[in-house]
Amino acid sequence: QLLAEIAAAEEAVAVTLRELDPERFEATYPEALDGHQFETGDLLIHLAVHLGFHLGQVGYHRRAVTGEARSVGAGRLTELATARPLAGVS
Repeated sequence: QLLAEIAAAEEAVAVTLRELDPERFEATYPEALDGHQFETGDLLIHLAVHLGFHLGQVGYHRRAVTGEARSVGAGRLTELATARPLAGVS
């Protein structure tokens, strides 16, 4: 059930980012947070970094509890939308 909810959240984020007008990244986020206003793009960067922090915590906990040292393969550079191989480099 947890994995299904994570997959649903991942899909919701992917759909939202695909449909987000690029001009919105520079616009002020429509809701004040912690008494401050932010550009939407800056807030998205903050949320991505914050998520990375928590994913690291989960990974550390998983390794401590299971003894499994392998990576889960999250965040591979080659999976970025703009990743493309250099000519002549393997």
